Amino acid sequence: MYAKVENGQLIVAPYYIKKDRKDILGYNFPENEIMMRTDGYKPVVETPQPEGMIRPLKSYVEEENKIVSTWTENYIEPVLTYAEKRSAEYPDLREYLDAQVKINSGNKELQAEGYEQFDKYIKDCLAVKAKYPKF
Repeated sequence: MYAKVENGQLIVAPYYIKKDRKDILGYNFPENEIMMRTDGYKPVVETPQPEGMIRPLKSYVEEENKIVSTWTENYIEPVLTYAEKRSAEYPDLREYLDAQVKINSGNKELQAEGYEQFDKYIKDCLAVKAKYPKF
């Protein structure tokens, strides 16, 4: 493939071009390399995407005799607020509701289990609050 870089964009050599009042089909075929090079097109060398990039951004760098694809990492780690961090780590609210059902069941064994479950839920919430203070 032959192309040019214009304003940071890769412009691929077209299949059809009108040149010197002539219609040229297959302009971008390899046998027209000399004509394409004369018109400023260069061969494009594609490099493989590096492993481990989360949001890779592909761009092209024009060198003297070719254009080479390059990759840069475009991922920005989000900065979470204390509330977002807490929300992600708070215990499941269903545990609280389940504890309340047991406490209000009228069954002594279930009530005892419910109080333990409720105490654990509160302790877990307080631990998260301590881990991610408001300010």
